[in-house]
Amino acid sequence: MTLKTTTIAGTLRLHELEGPEALAEAVAQAFFDAALSGVRARGRASLVVTGGTTPQAYYPRLAALELPWSQLSLTLSDERWVPPTDAGSNEGLVRRLLLQGRAAQAVLVPLYEAGATPAESAPIVAARVRALPHPFDLVLLGLGADSHVASMFPGGQGTDAALDLASDAVCHPIVPPANIPPGPPRMTLGLAELLASRRIVIAARGADKREAFVKAATGGWHLPSPVHGLALHAKQPVDFYWCG
Repeated sequence: MTLKTTTIAGTLRLHELEGPEALAEAVAQAFFDAALSGVRARGRASLVVTGGTTPQAYYPRLAALELPWSQLSLTLSDERWVPPTDAGSNEGLVRRLLLQGRAAQAVLVPLYEAGATPAESAPIVAARVRALPHPFDLVLLGLGADSHVASMFPGGQGTDAALDLASDAVCHPIVPPANIPPGPPRMTLGLAELLASRRIVIAARGADKREAFVKAATGGWHLPSPVHGLALHAKQPVDFYWCG
């Protein structure tokens, strides 16, 4: 159940939901509608999915949807530079929790390339993503308390390039900033690639995430933020589904 909907900036809307079940239902409905719309319009839908903790609650619900899964192509918003067998892999998370049962018929286009660095792999990964039907029917994202989406961390090495709409690069190597717990480098889709979509949905929980979204969307973040980029440049609906 939606308790309140507020337009924050541009096309960015905050939907305050009553709890985790309502959040999962809202995401599932958005995914279902986008997938069916894409299949009906062009015979195949393409959707961007994400990693993190919040999707762990809603991916099983998405996997149970009655969809023509064999006509769906999925890719990731970003990836830690680890193999899919690693516990931190977004690809591994999607395969374990979303691509199960009939949903396993969907095609998943990974961002990770074994045996190479993110910079070396960027052209290979970009070619895979470019081959997907565009615009994406849905981009599904998480949100960090520092206002990052995908792996575009404010202050991260490579983030400025990823936020540059004049760049023709599809994906960007990222090194998270020092305030992020040490971990592997990342690969992320850039802001321009995320904007090549019919709809963007961000889902997160917690008061810190709500505060970060509103602050960044309205230009109050102290470093360049992808949420502010969405507020400035998104023409399509950007829906932030949130619960405490």
